[in-house]
Amino acid sequence: IQDAFLQQMEFQALVEKYGEDNAKYLMEVMGEWQRRYKRAAFISMNLLDEDEYKEYVASLAIQNGWDHEVLMGNMDLLERFINFDLNSNDFLIVPPNRKIVPSYDEEVIKTED
Repeated sequence: IQDAFLQQMEFQALVEKYGEDNAKYLMEVMGEWQRRYKRAAFISMNLLDEDEYKEYVASLAIQNGWDHEVLMGNMDLLERFINFDLNSNDFLIVPPNRKIVPSYDEEVIKTED
């Protein structure tokens, strides 16, 4: 019920700003991402009380008919970044005047002059 209420308020705000036809289109476009997914996953980092967030992800999955799972994450990559433990296997270092481009292999992206 709360989600429906919030959606209605959001729709009304869009109507006031863009008109009803544009508001309908915007609501459709903004909800399009949900039609393309088949599952929802909550990544637990054990940083705080996550119960409310886990319940939200589970309810979103149920509401959309998606599979649902809880995955365990870790802070290793972020900790290494903060501590400047930057090896080239996990981080892309982009020197000045270089740009990021696709590599079309297992590296995914690389730098280029």
